[in-house]
Amino acid sequence: MKRSLFALVGCLALTSTLHAQLPVDPPADTTAPEVTLSTPETGATVTSRKVTVSGTVTDEVGVKEVLYRIEGSSRWSKAIVTEADATSTDFVVLAKFKKSRRGRIYIRAIDAAGNESDTIGRKYIISR
Repeated sequence: MKRSLFALVGCLALTSTLHAQLPVDPPADTTAPEVTLSTPETGATVTSRKVTVSGTVTDEVGVKEVLYRIEGSSRWSKAIVTEADATSTDFVVLAKFKKSRRGRIYIRAIDAAGNESDTIGRKYIISR
């Protein structure tokens, strides 16, 4: 009886030791990336239907991709980023507007966990 009691106590001690050593998964990333547009400013007057739009995306884990869409199109395209999978990356887009008076571009970002930022829109006045 003593032998089985010692075996049971030893087994319980080993189980609690092993359980204490199991790795704990980090909490899931639920925070969306943040997009900041730098240039040109919203409502800016530009002299060409081709406008270079730039900005920065930040995320606590890593930015997977930055996407843009021109008003009137349903297709999202990838922006050029300076450093993929980084927690902060700059991006640039060469937007080609079809209309000759005004245009709007939309930007969004997706992080490594699949979280999507709010879509940011920016309007431009085109003067040629």
